[in-house]
Amino acid sequence: MFSFFKKKKIVPIIRLSGVIGNIGKFKQGIDFSSQQDLIKKAFSVKKISAVAISINSPGGSPVQSHLIYSYIRNMAKKKKSKSSSFCRRCGSFRWIFNSMCR
Repeated sequence: MFSFFKKKKIVPIIRLSGVIGNIGKFKQGIDFSSQQDLIKKAFSVKKISAVAISINSPGGSPVQSHLIYSYIRNMAKKKKSKSSSFCRRCGSFRWIFNSMCR
């Protein structure tokens, strides 16, 4: 029997774009403090099956990379959901972001 009330799977998307850390001429990069609310909002959506993370970054600060990585892993573990990353341009810190997807 067909039902219109089936459970739908929702996958929020987090887009991380730019140099990791507040470095550069205008200090407009990806840092933990600016992304924390965005990550929390993505994991607070009800009925999520996974969270997709789109990364477009040439690299940057390993400290900021690890802070973002740890926060996403902790939120995924807390909400018992999966995370998947998609890298367009990931510099030397690609392994950090790709390792968060389990």
